[in-house]
Amino acid sequence: MRNILRFMTVVGQAALLLTLAFFVTAWIAVPHLSPSNVNKLGGKIALIAAFIIPLGVAFWWMFHKLQSYYSRREALAASVAFAVVAPVPLAIGLVLGTTVGRSYADVIFRTQSRAVAFTGAVAGTVVIIILMALIMSALALWITRLTIKRGFGMYRGYR
Repeated sequence: MRNILRFMTVVGQAALLLTLAFFVTAWIAVPHLSPSNVNKLGGKIALIAAFIIPLGVAFWWMFHKLQSYYSRREALAASVAFAVVAPVPLAIGLVLGTTVGRSYADVIFRTQSRAVAFTGAVAGTVVIIILMALIMSALALWITRLTIKRGFGMYRGYR
């Protein structure tokens, strides 16, 4: 039972890290993404970096945290599943999370503050990413454990 709670905690922290890293890199990359600059090399690099860097950071962090609880193969499978699936919940979370999170923050705190609205939007995005990515990461972990138990893929370097 403890491993399940730890797994959920690590996925939740990775989702928070992904969301915050995405907001920071998007904030940095936006000045370089003017319509005239997108077609240039610097604009393309900024656009790619705004998507790849947060995923790489979240993948790396999640892999290293899960290695303390699971085997290398299981941690890698769950982290890869998170990194592959995370852009979809991130896109859905950016659309729905901002609306839902901001609305709940306004109701809970009874204020129209921009800081509260931003915090609610980030929280809503993180919750949506956690719910969607947790399912896929847990499925990848379960499939990996099943293949290890059945003896599939037991060749050099993958124990």
